Amino acid sequence: LFMGPFISGSVAANPVNPVVRPTPPPFLPHVMMRPGFVPQTNLSMRFIPPQLRLPLVGFIRPPVHIPPQPSVLESGPSLYEDAMRKDDNRDKEKNGEAGTSSLKTQVLTSDIEAIAQKIHSESTHRSTYIGQVMRGEKKMKRFLRCGGGQVWEDKSLAEWDPNDFRIFC
Repeated sequence: LFMGPFISGSVAANPVNPVVRPTPPPFLPHVMMRPGFVPQTNLSMRFIPPQLRLPLVGFIRPPVHIPPQPSVLESGPSLYEDAMRKDDNRDKEKNGEAGTSSLKTQVLTSDIEAIAQKIHSESTHRSTYIGQVMRGEKKMKRFLRCGGGQVWEDKSLAEWDPNDFRIFC
């Protein structure tokens, strides 16, 4: 018995012996044919475990809208104002004149950065091996490294504390 292709859903291709068949269900993969399968409606839920995919109607909370509140400054920088008032009072007492103000120089930020860097470098070189070499307390040691059949001098190892073995352990 030859069964031809499906034409218009309900009538067979053989006009001599028309057989009426019910339309088959749409094709579903075997995974979806299991009992208890709930088809996914959202692709973003693809990686969520099945236990969490079910909607929990009783636990959904409405979004809470909190209106933005303006930030309020309680006080200005009173520390600097107090320091300036004290300086003005001292100047008035020194000069004895209430109406004149003394000339003040402004410090450049580049000067501040240079001084801070100098102080920082001096403090770091006090306790390091390079600091001892720069002061003449020790002679510069050669730090040789080898790898891949080659040997080279690595001056960056002089920056490490000689008692710090973490990079080699």
